[in-house]
Amino acid sequence: MAFTRPTADQLVFRSSNNGIQNLDAYLEATELGGRTLGDLLSDIFDASGNFATSAFEFRLEDATRSLQVRVGTFSDANTGWTSLGTVFKPVGVFTAGVDYNVMDVVGDGTDLYLVKEAITSSDSISTSSQFIASSKTFRILTGDSVSAASQYATAAAASVATTGGHVTATQDARDLALAYASGTPSDGTLSAKTYRDQASGFRDEIFNSSAFSAVSADLQLSSSDSVLKQVETDLTDITTLVSGVVTGSNPSRTNLADLNSVAANMANVTTVVGLSTAMSDINAFSTQITAVGNDFLGSQSINAVATVTSAISTIGADLALNATSEIRKFNDGLSATIDNLTINGVAKGAVYQDTGNLNRFDLTQANNFFLDMANHASFADATTNAVELVFLNAHLCNNMQPFTISIKQDGAFNNSGTSPAPALSMAGTNIGFRYPNGVAPAFTTTGTDIITISGYVLDPETVNNTATIVIGHMVNS
Repeated sequence: MAFTRPTADQLVFRSSNNGIQNLDAYLEATELGGRTLGDLLSDIFDASGNFATSAFEFRLEDATRSLQVRVGTFSDANTGWTSLGTVFKPVGVFTAGVDYNVMDVVGDGTDLYLVKEAITSSDSISTSSQFIASSKTFRILTGDSVSAASQYATAAAASVATTGGHVTATQDARDLALAYASGTPSDGTLSAKTYRDQASGFRDEIFNSSAFSAVSADLQLSSSDSVLKQVETDLTDITTLVSGVVTGSNPSRTNLADLNSVAANMANVTTVVGLSTAMSDINAFSTQITAVGNDFLGSQSINAVATVTSAISTIGADLALNATSEIRKFNDGLSATIDNLTINGVAKGAVYQDTGNLNRFDLTQANNFFLDMANHASFADATTNAVELVFLNAHLCNNMQPFTISIKQDGAFNNSGTSPAPALSMAGTNIGFRYPNGVAPAFTTTGTDIITISGYVLDPETVNNTATIVIGHMVNS
């Protein structure tokens, strides 16, 4: 069967925007620049149909400070650019009657301003003050700050250079000081450390010398037993003898009997001459002996040590008392146990009283408490003999923390004026009490006697605020 096919010029399509269009003429009109429609679309879309961001290029042209854009691919780096407007374009100092565009940078002789909105002659801005005050401008740089920053930068650079010199000099001085202290100085001298070690060695040699020990021991003897003290006593006679021999005066040369006596006892004289070696050792330690004497006159270090010996003797005497020794009592108290449980709480020592509630004992404040019933108004006016001892904060104590309560009774305890014999009761929130043989203690004396109750805290719990107080014993004075 034969078909009749229309030519391209006969094909039309109906456009809702432009009416009836010839398809051939319509498609040819899309081939801009002699390029096919597909070629043109490839400039702005990639092979996946996504927008091709690389098709757009932007640059800031230096000469005019214009922001420019171009679309497509170009072989020449300077072609195809279109200016969108200037960016931070410097136009000099403000001049009346000149139009300014957005992003122009204008000066007033000191500061720089950015034009936010175009300024024309119709804006009536004819002075620098009006330009600065205009809402179409914005100050972006203060000239004074720049000048000051420049000055600070210059001063900082000079300071850095000077500091560098000081650092070098300081390092050199440090190295030299280290050399003189413990190294090897460049001038060939010995360091302070070397001299110190030598001096320490000399000191040890002196103190460890048997001669020094002998001299020191001799000086501790009495005048009748000390050889050195006896020699010192005879120095005057020796001086007189030598002087008489040299000058020829009496009695040295006239007392021949004495000289003959000396000759007869040459063995003893020889023995004395033999002491010259020992005497040289004694002379060698004259400096040390002088130092000891200076200490007694000055720093008194030796006397201070002697004073300590008295305290040491006192401690030794106390320890020698055995069971009555105060030091032993304190040590034994720290290691005491109750029912084979070590006491962990350390006695705070202070005697604590709640002046407002004398019968309330806060175990976190102290371990020792005192209750004088004469100072407690409620006790003095009581009509009964019941005394309640209230314990506070036992749950915050250490396990096995001990405590002691001393209670002074009062002869005028109640209105009857009779001496009391009250019963004690223990109280405390969330606290359990344990007593010897399970019986709560009670007063058994009257008048102004003092009763002492002691015990300790058992198993304190801070979570549920509970604890047990064990009353160990009660003593009546």
